[in-house]
Amino acid sequence: MKEIPSLLLDTLDEVILRHTERYLTASNISEETHALRVRELILERTPARKRVASDFPLGEDLFHVQDQGGQKIRRWRNPNISARMSVGVLEAMVQALGEPYILHCKQELAQRMGGMFVPCPSGTAPEVTSVADFMREVGELLNSWATVAVGGINGEDDPAKLRESMREIDDVIAQAMRMRNMLEAALAEALAPRGAA
Repeated sequence: MKEIPSLLLDTLDEVILRHTERYLTASNISEETHALRVRELILERTPARKRVASDFPLGEDLFHVQDQGGQKIRRWRNPNISARMSVGVLEAMVQALGEPYILHCKQELAQRMGGMFVPCPSGTAPEVTSVADFMREVGELLNSWATVAVGGINGEDDPAKLRESMREIDDVIAQAMRMRNMLEAALAEALAPRGAA
């Protein structure tokens, strides 16, 4: 009998932990070191009245935070242990990821909700995006789409190919939104009243 693929999405914890796993492995960062960054972000972003000490170690003893926080992160990463993160910890775990892992994680979380994550421009127009980047994304989409279109779109297509094409479409849309944000920022700057010299 043919196995029917599951249509259930991963939980938020699973999505975030998958990206955390990739980040920690690629950057060779230990759970203990990552725990310090998570602690810092919880203290920075979560109001004191909403912090729960049992969710994540937040004390001043950084060795204790490293030890206990590292253990918590290892528990969450273990698929055989059913342990859930609180909302405040979930947010800090995402924000503690380095590039490009934080971007990929935020994009996947946005897709789960039927949206799209587009980072805001942080530099000047040439530094943020370019026509070449957009054309590269369009080329990747066309290449991906060609492999799907050759076989026809039907229920028997390889789901991985279909997902890849959908990701490429999202990449093109995200790049177009970056360009639009850049143009809007440039327009706002051009229309802003100039100060008297």
